[in-house]
Amino acid sequence: MGNTGNQTQANARYAAPDRVQGRTQADRQQSEPQQIDLIEVASVLLHRWKLLLLGIIVGGLIAGGWVYMQPAEYQSTAMVYSVTDTSSSTVSSLLNELQIGSSVSEDYAIISSSKAVLDTTIEQVEDEVGVTLTRTEIQESLSVTNEEDTHVLVFTVTTEDPDLSSAIANAITEATVNMMANVINADPPVIFETAEPEYMPIDDGLTSTAAKGAVVGFVIAALLILIPYLLNDKISTKQDVEKYLGYGVLGVIPLEKGLEYKKK
Repeated sequence: MGNTGNQTQANARYAAPDRVQGRTQADRQQSEPQQIDLIEVASVLLHRWKLLLLGIIVGGLIAGGWVYMQPAEYQSTAMVYSVTDTSSSTVSSLLNELQIGSSVSEDYAIISSSKAVLDTTIEQVEDEVGVTLTRTEIQESLSVTNEEDTHVLVFTVTTEDPDLSSAIANAITEATVNMMANVINADPPVIFETAEPEYMPIDDGLTSTAAKGAVVGFVIAALLILIPYLLNDKISTKQDVEKYLGYGVLGVIPLEKGLEYKKK
């Protein structure tokens, strides 16, 4: 009996370091910050590829459908040369006008939104096409831009009616250049291109919007897959035992079919 007790104590001494080492390894792994395995994440996503595909399709259809349901819009443009003093024939006068052309173009955008210009435009449009507009509607439909490195101003009007867009563009361009001439006491700038109805609707961005919607749908579907996966801290496989506890798995006991039913 004495020998048996000594042998047991010896085995316990030899086994204790192994258990301590195993616990130390497990504690060290648990104390270390968990890192996301990108390969494992990709594997999880690929395993649920049907849900990702569904998210892409649904996102693209929703975004594209929203754009498709919007009414078509039409643009008309008129162009103005912003040099105001055309009476002088000297080269120096013309160069001075060209130098201030870019600053004058900013004045056009302000003058085009003045009450006097807007009211004149409203009256002219009502006489031509029989449509009564408000100042706000005209301001929202108008865009005044300066072509880069030029003194050409582009008055662009966008509405849901091509004839209305053309009428507004011509009316507000004419009213603006006349008001500019009165303000600076000079000849009115030259309107070298009047607006005409464009019966081809502008690009509504259906393709790009649908693509953005598909990307958003993919991201939402991926989050729905990854969030439950990343929040799941249950140990359910032998890989989880080795990863979180630091112990190797010696064997696996399969669950007998119908065992749960027998327990009940």
